[in-house]
Amino acid sequence: MLTELLNGDEHICANLERMFGDVGDQFLTENLSLDENGDSVQDINLGSVIKRKVALLIFDQNIFEGLEQNLIFSDYELNKSIFYLPYDWRLDLDEAKDLLKQKIEEIKLQTGSSKVDIISHSMGGLLTKAYIKEYGKDSIDKLIFVGTPHIGAPKSGKVILKGDNFSIPWLRQARIEELALNMPSLHQLLPNQTYFNQFQGYIKPFDFLGNEPLYDYNQTKNFFVNDKNKNQIMFNRAEDFLPPLSTVILSGISGQTGFYRSDVNILLNSTDNLSGVLSLNYNIDGMGYKKISGDIAEVLISTEGEHTISFFSTDRAGNNETEKTITFTIDKTAPEAVIEFDINVKDIIFNGLDTTQVKVTDNDDTVNLTDQAGNITEINLKDKNRKKKMSAEVKSIKYNQEMPDISKNKMVYKWDYNKSGELIKFSQHIKSKKDYNISADFDGKNTVVKGKDSFGKISKLFTGLKILKITTNKGDFDWSY
Repeated sequence: MLTELLNGDEHICANLERMFGDVGDQFLTENLSLDENGDSVQDINLGSVIKRKVALLIFDQNIFEGLEQNLIFSDYELNKSIFYLPYDWRLDLDEAKDLLKQKIEEIKLQTGSSKVDIISHSMGGLLTKAYIKEYGKDSIDKLIFVGTPHIGAPKSGKVILKGDNFSIPWLRQARIEELALNMPSLHQLLPNQTYFNQFQGYIKPFDFLGNEPLYDYNQTKNFFVNDKNKNQIMFNRAEDFLPPLSTVILSGISGQTGFYRSDVNILLNSTDNLSGVLSLNYNIDGMGYKKISGDIAEVLISTEGEHTISFFSTDRAGNNETEKTITFTIDKTAPEAVIEFDINVKDIIFNGLDTTQVKVTDNDDTVNLTDQAGNITEINLKDKNRKKKMSAEVKSIKYNQEMPDISKNKMVYKWDYNKSGELIKFSQHIKSKKDYNISADFDGKNTVVKGKDSFGKISKLFTGLKILKITTNKGDFDWSY
């Protein structure tokens, strides 16, 4: 998108009247020249996007004014739902992508929208693609490319070689050739390797008979740099001004999104279609970055808990990808159960105990506890219809299909209600191979707790109902009040 360029308050581009008056157009190179690294020699300010240029009653070029009027006719409003992005079209497009990001965020804040639609013209399409590769497309709803040279524009090669007047009759092509020498954006418009794969080429060596084939990609670059003494720095930068793109694949036995119940294999892969990937860099759990040469890195994580991996890649042109971060949790341990009697529902209830959230599925004589990683604890009771029979006894426990021996453990609940719905009897008997054997009996008024544990005999009287809390522990039982 062509933008007015100013040196201080002095209008330089596109000052058609001054171009007409300055026969040699020297003011263009004096103000807009760039050094061999593509940096502006002068401190240039941005003006407005050029929508239409009219000069001397003989030149009229409508660039965006017609499109803007059509949008306004369709109930869009300038600076409310129509916005322009001015940027210095001479410079590296990789630098301008941050301006586009800033503009998008400003529009989202002003309008309250979460996304924007973008119409990108010519070089603006490449700028938008650079933005998407760096920041993603979450803030973009619709994207329209208009005349974007996705695989390059041969005319940019012509401008670098001979200049161009861009349909302005009095503009000196030689000045444009001088500006083009060190202009990064123009070199980024040059046809890339994909163009040559599809169309063979666009420059042909002179031959009286016309039998010489078109130059291939490398021959074309050599023609520019060596035969025509053009700026090799610009060509090297133009070959790759976009950072590489990394992806990550996590492999393991998964449960809910981001949760695994096994070791997790992390496969990092980076692609760069131009200069190629130089290295992958990753940082696991904040332990510091590790650099791997090449485009693939593989890491195995086996420890339980939450893990964070940050990563980015670097291409051979020196472009660094923006750091990405993912988190995941490894939980190989099936949940335990907390078992208590609930006087309100007149039944025993089961709750999960785990480092992650637990879903409890109570199917009467079979109770399943499933955590977010997909680990399952299955508790089987001796009889069905426990609520009707008013009794429950644990028969077996399975942890991810592994069944520990609980033959020396015991958990039996029995209860009774009168016709008024009052609990009149409640018996709890808990026995563990760890060396405790506890019974708690409620007679409607008091609870007597008897038994023994590792500290000795237990004999206590509690006024009212005293409910024991039972927690499974790898097939054993722990108890508390």
